[in-house]
Amino acid sequence: MRSRGFTLIELVTVILLLGAVSVFALPRLMDRTGLDAAAFEQELKAAFRHARALASASGCEVQVRVTAGEYGVFLRADAAGQSCGSGGFTQAARQPVRGGAYQGTVPSGLTVGALTVTFDGLGRSSGGSISVGPRTITISSAGYVG
Repeated sequence: MRSRGFTLIELVTVILLLGAVSVFALPRLMDRTGLDAAAFEQELKAAFRHARALASASGCEVQVRVTAGEYGVFLRADAAGQSCGSGGFTQAARQPVRGGAYQGTVPSGLTVGALTVTFDGLGRSSGGSISVGPRTITISSAGYVG
């Protein structure tokens, strides 16, 4: 007489295989460093592209500053607080979707280089490149972000 079901050996084998998969696969799935780097790279690229578009649309110089802990998009302001002035880049640009200042912070555990890029009124830039974890963003002198 043949009964249906699993033997004890088959059940133990499946449990051992699941245990081995969880030991090796779960830590890789839980590591967010690669995802954080990719997401922050896209966030920075969007900031550079917005700065270029803002400079082209307004005819004013726009600057993007990135440090090890944060980034921001800034407009030149004069003593009266008017944008497109001749003073320093002290006025934060407005974030078009969320409102408020166009600034952000670097995710914890992610290493980011420092870079300052200035876009002129024609959208041309001072150029440069920045490392975001294992990735690199390059801004050409023509203002293209890649």
